[in-house]
Amino acid sequence: MALLTVDQEKCKRDGICIAECPAAIIEFKEKGAFPTLIDGGEEFCISCGHCVAVCPHGAMSHAIMKPENCPPVQHEW
Repeated sequence: MALLTVDQEKCKRDGICIAECPAAIIEFKEKGAFPTLIDGGEEFCISCGHCVAVCPHGAMSHAIMKPENCPPVQHEW
């Protein structure tokens, strides 16, 4: 199972998870792609759940973090 999963039905590819990841391990591999971990990103993930919390679309899930432990962060993007 992947560490991070992106629900492609919900993801708007706005890059918020990429910009907000404190470990800087999420990227767009190419233009128009969905966010994904960088190569070797599993090693550097600090399992903070911030990527899940900042997604206003509810598109990101983390294999180790339960969704209820990642309360949404509200920002004016």
